[in-house]
Amino acid sequence: MLGVILAAAYSILFIFLIKRMSFFSIDGITKKWLMGVFIFKLLAGTCLWFIYTYYYPKRTVADIFKYFDDGLIMYNTLYTKPMDFLKMFFGVNDDAFIITYYSAMKFWLLQYDTGLYNENTTLIRFNALCDIFSFGNYHVHTVFICFLSLTGLTGIYKSFSPYLPDKRIGLFIIVFLVPSILFWSSAVLKEGLVFFALGMCLFYYFKLVKNKFSSAVLVGFIFFFFLLSISKLYVSLVITPAFITHAIITKTNYRWPELKYILVFSIL
Repeated sequence: MLGVILAAAYSILFIFLIKRMSFFSIDGITKKWLMGVFIFKLLAGTCLWFIYTYYYPKRTVADIFKYFDDGLIMYNTLYTKPMDFLKMFFGVNDDAFIITYYSAMKFWLLQYDTGLYNENTTLIRFNALCDIFSFGNYHVHTVFICFLSLTGLTGIYKSFSPYLPDKRIGLFIIVFLVPSILFWSSAVLKEGLVFFALGMCLFYYFKLVKNKFSSAVLVGFIFFFFLLSISKLYVSLVITPAFITHAIITKTNYRWPELKYILVFSIL
């Protein structure tokens, strides 16, 4: 019951933020539409919880619970050994916690070391951070991920809408309402963080190339690109050539764009 009450309270808070924040002001799109999408996302995230709770109840193989349960282990150290919590959260002296904490988590340690960053730890840390506000209640995490992914999707929409001024309704449907995006970005999964980071990364990138240089915008771009890299590394690798090529094109008066894309992509 506490989880439902908290989830409802945070939902109301985020609806208020959508209504008040200028970031969610979009030409041709009312904020009521975004509020409606947010509510749809909450329903989609709750449906996924229902499916994995009652139809596929094996918790250890359900992605929405795997990282949530591991996050609880980290969160519980906040009240017993707060310094251990901070060290784990920021990745300080990680090896010292393998026996005491990480071995108790089922998805912190990979069975096979690929030599790449373990993206599972990002979502585990996200859940541990959310636990501070949710007191370990899962539904609150759904509300948080829905708001973050909505923010990222808004960033994607605002990045491309200037190029499609006559197709804003179609763009809105494609960005926000494609069923797979609506569904998977609304659960406590990596996809929610990926859409958040990707959308804000695009938003800050276009600010950098369109406007005069701003250190605040550059810091924002770097932060969200870093978040994207530790959430889904291959997404950041895929989008990097596009960023590089587009930046070159904008700085060379948009001449021969096809040739520049072919050249940069071929080299990389």
